[in-house]
Amino acid sequence: MALSREPSGFRKYFEPFLGNSELAAMYRQMAEWLAGQQVQDSGHEHYGAVWFPTETRYDNRDTACAALAFQRMFQATDDGRYADQAALARDYVLRVQEEDGGYAELTRDNARIDEGSIVNTGIIAHSLIRAYNAGLPFGAADLEALARMADFELTLEWVPGGFYHDEKHKTEDSRLDCQNTTALAAMSLAQIYRFLEERRAQPKEEWMAAARRTLPRLAEGQEDTGQWPYRMGMMDRFPCDMNHHGMVMLFVGELYREFCDERLLDVLIRGGDWLVEDAFLHTAHGTKHNWTFQKSACLYFTWGYFMTAAALAQLGTLDRERGDHWRFEARELLRYVRTDLWANPNAADEGPFKLTEAGMAPGYAWHGQSMGWCLYEMDHILHDLGVRLAFRDAR
Repeated sequence: MALSREPSGFRKYFEPFLGNSELAAMYRQMAEWLAGQQVQDSGHEHYGAVWFPTETRYDNRDTACAALAFQRMFQATDDGRYADQAALARDYVLRVQEEDGGYAELTRDNARIDEGSIVNTGIIAHSLIRAYNAGLPFGAADLEALARMADFELTLEWVPGGFYHDEKHKTEDSRLDCQNTTALAAMSLAQIYRFLEERRAQPKEEWMAAARRTLPRLAEGQEDTGQWPYRMGMMDRFPCDMNHHGMVMLFVGELYREFCDERLLDVLIRGGDWLVEDAFLHTAHGTKHNWTFQKSACLYFTWGYFMTAAALAQLGTLDRERGDHWRFEARELLRYVRTDLWANPNAADEGPFKLTEAGMAPGYAWHGQSMGWCLYEMDHILHDLGVRLAFRDAR
């Protein structure tokens, strides 16, 4: 039997959910920390990149996310230094693009773990597009870079509508069906197509056709419970993964906005019900992930809260009948982060919130040390919750 879909009396009794001013303040603290991590020495090899001390890494994906965050901060503050930092981050990202158009994933000490991945390439493309739409200047080189990203992603379609995580799987013919990267590839291909089309930059029809091919596959990959396992049909090995499930939801939501395919809204609502009714613990401190239920290498990492909150905030916009319910749940996830994880004793090196609830050593799962990635998710959250950023005294 399904649990109640309304906020319980227990949750209503305690503090109200996080308000817009608190959410804006969280974003500001995150962005200000990240701005302090950008390499400003023009003679440095990684000039313009963001630096993660705990990971000794200059990250390409997080630098693209930083370009978006800095552009938002420029909008909110009218401080030209943020505009300069946004352009500097964009310039770095375009400078390190691989010859084939993709971006490799990097771990500690900037070690490459592949030759190019959908995750980094897709998030870089979408972050830049959102930054351009927010006013970051762009030219022919930016449009060409986006087109090359789309062409790279298309090389990882291994079956119609299914995309490999990275190039290693293609060369090894692994046939491992990673659902979040399929959703991300489709979303970013559609976004690149639309952005270039609106600027008469001659996008390729095959990009949009590939995005459309994923729709039935993504619907088929959802389990009867409403969950998207990390890999299609592999519930025996990946029985629960809230974070990557949230990724699928977020990108499928973007696809719904593009294609207005009602079956996508149906699966999104089922996915939201699985999160709220099965995968979360609702506490006086806010909503937290039920980590005992999760079977994933991303266990305990705070970035997962931003991802699932982004998925639910988006659903609050898409689902007109139950929008208040989904928005409440998104705010409750971030209330838990703000209430229990925000006072970070290692704030100078890690940022304002604790990277993990478990105190695990840095380097265990490098996604946990990615402030730009979390700000990308916050960008979605603020948009879908209708939070306006306005800081005239930021620096």
